[in-house]
Amino acid sequence: TRRSSDLNSAGYTLAVINIGAPAGGMSTAVRAFVRSALYQGHSVLGIRDGIDGLLQDKVGRFGKHSKAIENDL
Repeated sequence: TRRSSDLNSAGYTLAVINIGAPAGGMSTAVRAFVRSALYQGHSVLGIRDGIDGLLQDKVGRFGKHSKAIENDL
């Protein structure tokens, strides 16, 4: 089993999935998650349109200065 300290190790690829419904405060929460993960050395993927977006490969990588998901999804 993994210890919680293992999550602090660099090198994980994490993903954020967007279902597309309006939700107040989610942009701020996602931005904080992405910045924190990048600061800790992880890679972050963004998935648009929920499970359908995942199946249709609507996946982009967040970068250090990204304001939106790259790859023009």
